[in-house]
Amino acid sequence: MDESDVWDVEEILKRILKTDMKAIADNKAHVEFLKSILQKRLEMGMEPPITAVPILIRQLPEEIVPERFKSLKYEDFHDAVKWMFEDEEARKHLEKALLHTTGATEYTHDNPYLEHLLNSAAFENMRILDIGTATGVYTKSLLEEVKNPIKSLVRTNLAENIKITQHPWQKDKIPDYREIKPFNIVTDVLPEKFDIVIFKDVSKFLHKEGLKRAMENIKKMTDHGSIVIYGGEIEASGHARYVGFSDGKSAIRILVNHNGKLVEVDPERFIKEVAKVKSREEYLQKLPSLIAKHKIRKRKPK
Repeated sequence: MDESDVWDVEEILKRILKTDMKAIADNKAHVEFLKSILQKRLEMGMEPPITAVPILIRQLPEEIVPERFKSLKYEDFHDAVKWMFEDEEARKHLEKALLHTTGATEYTHDNPYLEHLLNSAAFENMRILDIGTATGVYTKSLLEEVKNPIKSLVRTNLAENIKITQHPWQKDKIPDYREIKPFNIVTDVLPEKFDIVIFKDVSKFLHKEGLKRAMENIKKMTDHGSIVIYGGEIEASGHARYVGFSDGKSAIRILVNHNGKLVEVDPERFIKEVAKVKSREEYLQKLPSLIAKHKIRKRKPK
């Protein structure tokens, strides 16, 4: 791995010990424990963890959190940090939280173009992989608008302790529904293919090398013509950021598996044409010309 593509563990450790984790800065054992977690997270291909004390407290089982920390006040942050590192049960859950927590906000689907895509004849009986589904809010809001039959839906999370919300429509609408936890797209590959891969939010928590490996794994799980709904872009710094449609209103990009390569296309124009096809066969037949017309040329780093 090229070290210029990733973050520096020692630098991040120094910053954390001066801010969120200042309370344990003088405890050598706690510092080494924290450093080992940062190193593991780097090796997993992820960005540095969220270390804000209120977010970490919310990741711990409610029954083990002392009452004074449940409605956490700023003046209690110091004591809360010491408790999380010193209490044996809390420490186990803290490790999971630091390894897996992103601190991301979950968004509902608000993009009509995706509805047109998933309701097109090209994607009847689709197989869907949702990478980093969290509680499933986004997938639920998107699939509720889909009229096409869905053959399978696989939802994954990096963290084991996040409960994915189940909905009544899943049982009637999706014959093959599965949840896989833990699943790290940087290192893990499922032995099956998918027509739609949702990789919307996770991407911004991966460093450059991690994102590269994730994309390689996604290619292995897609066929010619498969679609990746994607939400990130690598900046010159080597870290990801969100980008939107050309109207700037939606942080979504569309990648298409074309002969084993993931090619980015203009979302609106590509989807409008896909929505007109009458069958999967017609879609695959027209795919080369669609790619040629709507391919987005490689962007210069910003």
